[in-house]
Amino acid sequence: MKVVTITQHDYVGVGYKYAVCARKEGISAVSIRYYDRPGIWRVDSDYTIYNGYANSNEYKERILESEKSEYDHTTLRDKFYGREATAQALLDAADVLHVVGDIPPSIYNTSYESSRISLDLCKPIVVTPVGSKFRRFEEGKKWAVGKWPLAEHMTHTNVRTVDTIDLLYKDFNAEYLGIPINCPETLPDAVRNKVPHITHSPSCRVNKGTDDVFIPAMKILQERREITYDIIEGVGHEECMSRKLKGDVFFGQKGIGWYATSTLEAAAYGTPSVCWLNDECLNRTEYNTSEKLKQLPIQTFDGTPEGLAKKIEELISYKPDAYFAAAKLTAEYVQKNYSFNAIGAKLRKIYDQAISTPKWRG
Repeated sequence: MKVVTITQHDYVGVGYKYAVCARKEGISAVSIRYYDRPGIWRVDSDYTIYNGYANSNEYKERILESEKSEYDHTTLRDKFYGREATAQALLDAADVLHVVGDIPPSIYNTSYESSRISLDLCKPIVVTPVGSKFRRFEEGKKWAVGKWPLAEHMTHTNVRTVDTIDLLYKDFNAEYLGIPINCPETLPDAVRNKVPHITHSPSCRVNKGTDDVFIPAMKILQERREITYDIIEGVGHEECMSRKLKGDVFFGQKGIGWYATSTLEAAAYGTPSVCWLNDECLNRTEYNTSEKLKQLPIQTFDGTPEGLAKKIEELISYKPDAYFAAAKLTAEYVQKNYSFNAIGAKLRKIYDQAISTPKWRG
């Protein structure tokens, strides 16, 4: 089976990671993506470039620097397609197209940005919206969908998936795929600082609750006990991860109601993590009761600064045995559900399903 993932404006490289996951299952998968600078489609090949950046400007600079090296080499194309190929040739040869991001398949054939490629909309197509232009937003009391209506995202598709639980809209009829995380082969020792240290790496302060929840919660905690905290912004992924993993607890977000890449990256290394998980999302999972929620290693809180301070204080007050047990469970949860092998196994089933499932009919 030959699969091509197609992405635009994907700063954490989810589309490329899906291709890596699929290759774990022996699928001939490559990823192509569009770059505003210099305005061309390229075949992804260097995972280190796509492992996420806290600063999108640095990310773009690294992309431009990579043009001087082996960024557009043909190794993957030769290995999985048997010949050197352009992005369009890869699309033409694919058995399944996997559109990752918030641009519907049909738009790739009509938009100015995408005019250099054409998708065969008769092929089996899987879509995975990742938020932004797709995520619902509240406008007064009216719920709406981002830039395009749901029907546009569903047209021409055989299977629909999402990478976070909050996007499982009932009328979208999608499966939960999840965000692939490059988990460590061996789990490092969990951090336990003499003075508790809390870390947080927001991609957008407004969306992650940095100023209205996290900082007030830290002030509440500092009135009660000695702590330090680090808001990680404007740095490359390597430094971001290094600083993130120095914390006793990681705070993800108070925004979409579920956890995403930043939280999972910390959790994968055994850092106890807190993230706001709303009832709407929890009701779509097996953790839909208070008793079952206790079994979810990633912790939640009530969405308020006081609630976050209370939850973090609970975690940093654990006795050593309980703390290290929580760290181990956290890492094992991510390994089981979001590692490249775990996501690869899901993708195998999804791609097989796409081939055997008729196109969506509204």
